Formats: sequence, C-alpha cells, structure tokens
Amino acid sequence: MGISGTTDEEMMKLPIQANSSLEKAMGAAQNPGTDLSFKQLVNAILYKCKYAKNQLVELPESELDGLNRKLQIASSAVRGCRNASQKINQLPPELLCNIMSGAQMQLTSFLPDITAYEDHGREWYSLLHVCRHWRGIIARSPTLWSTIDNTLIDSEDENNKKNNVVHERYLCRSGAAPLRVYLGVKEMKIRRKSLGVLLKHVARFKELHVVADLWEDSSTPIYNLFVEPAPTLVSLTLRTDGKDVTNGSLPPIFAGEMPSLKELTLEHFTVWPTTYFHNLTSLSLSDQAFNRPTTLSFLDFLQNSPVLEMLALTASLICLACVN
Repeated sequence: MGISGTTDEEMMKLPIQANSSLEKAMGAAQNPGTDLSFKQLVNAILYKCKYAKNQLVELPESELDGLNRKLQIASSAVRGCRNASQKINQLPPELLCNIMSGAQMQLTSFLPDITAYEDHGREWYSLLHVCRHWRGIIARSPTLWSTIDNTLIDSEDENNKKNNVVHERYLCRSGAAPLRVYLGVKEMKIRRKSLGVLLKHVARFKELHVVADLWEDSSTPIYNLFVEPAPTLVSLTLRTDGKDVTNGSLPPIFAGEMPSLKELTLEHFTVWPTTYFHNLTSLSLSDQAFNRPTTLSFLDFLQNSPVLEMLALTASLICLACVN
C-alpha cells in the first residue's frame, strides 16, 4: 500500500487520468475556446470586439476577410439550429414539399390563363430565402422544378453563365418528373436553340402550351420540329396568328404518337391526320378561317372521343354544307 493509502487499482488509473488531462490541455491550446460554452464564447467575442477594437484595426485586410468568413459560418450554424427547432421544419420533407407547391401558380391544364403565367409564376422563389433547410428540400423536390418556359433557358450568349445555371436547375432538378412546358408566353420570341434543348426531354412532357407568333425560324414551321413521340403528353395547346398555317393543315407532329393526349387546343388549324386526337375529354377550336370541316366529318371526328366532356368553338363554326 502506498503512503497516501491509495490502492493498486487507483494507482493504475492515475497515469491515464493524467494523460487525459494533458491531452485536454493540449487540445485547448491548439483550439482555444473549446473549454467554453457557446454562450461564453459568443460573449467573449462581443466583449473583444467592443473593448479591443483597436486590435482589429491593426489586422491586414486578408485576415479580416478570413475572420468575417468564419463568423458567417458560425452565425449560419446558429441560425440553422434555430430554424430546425421550428415546428414546420419538423414535418416530413415530403409533406413540406407539398405545402411549398401550394405557393406555386397552378394553372388549369386545359385552356390555361396564359396571361397569368406571363405576369406571374416566379413568386415561389422567395421560399429559397427562408432557410438552408428549405433550400435543401426545394433542391431535392423534382415536382417544384417541373414547370418550365423558354425564358429560363434562352440565351443570346452561349457563354451566359446565368442561363446555364437556370437550365441546370430546371431540367436537371426536375429529374424524371413530368414537365409542364410554356413556349412563347413570357417571352414571345422562341429561339431554335432553346427549343432544341427542351425537345430533348419531350418524353417527359405532360403539358405543352405554344404561342408560335414569334418563332425565330420563319422558314421552318415550329411544328416540324416536333418529331419525337410524346408518350406522356396529356394537354396540348397550339396558338398562332395563322402566318405559319397553310390551308388550315396541321403537319405531322410527335410521330403521331400521343397516346395519353386528353386535352387539345388549336388555333387556325382545321385539318390534321385522321389518326390523331382520339379519346379526348376536352377540345377547343378557334379562328378557323380556311377549310372548315363539314358537319358530318366533324361528327365523325367527335365519335372518336366518346368521353368528350368539354367542347369550345370560337370563330370556328362548322360548315353546314350537306355531304352525301
């Protein structure tokens, strides 16, 4: 037994405790402040900034920038913890995503109010400024990025980094989600290059709404570029001032493969391939100036859509000429 009456077992623990204390002291020396609580550390920084500001003045600009970055990181961590404690952030990400989608403009798929999309549609971006947690959920939610238009990828300059980032956001972050595409709405001029980028994803189109008045390439109708099948397309709108329409005829589009199409809106077109547009539930025809179908042929066309629920005819009265 030792002089102090310490047992052999206790004696064996002493070196370990000493080493532990030494390591702790060395750690504190290498990372000063680790032995302080967060509150103590913040108070110490505030005190230092208030009563020893002259020391800051003496630091070089590069070192001040470094201190500022570290303080921003620390502040961000504190905000993140506080935001995480909010009740709404404790909801499952899927539910929070559904709530966020309510902040996006929801237009009807048939006869959408295009003027509303022209004036609005970006307000939901404010959600990105709430907190890092929300930004993370939004970035990982394909459905929030599934509505796209040509203004989001148009770029006069091929090296325009801003447009490249937006292109990356929408077409990549949307993942495999069905796309709602608006062309010539917010920006009426549709560029061939931007259209080509979008048409690479035609297999994901759920809605396509086109205002073709200012299509860039007047020598080639925009419809001639719709050559790949559109297997998931449910709603199609083709609006035009009629300059690109010859005798009211719609050229072949999407290789004739639109098996999911239910809603159709056409301007100036009166003739299309007979195998097109069957099993529609909603149909709108307007401004049919040439080659209007006869009553009989139009009724024959409607017979191919026995579940048709809505029919809108504007300046497209059916020719009542009797056909034997």
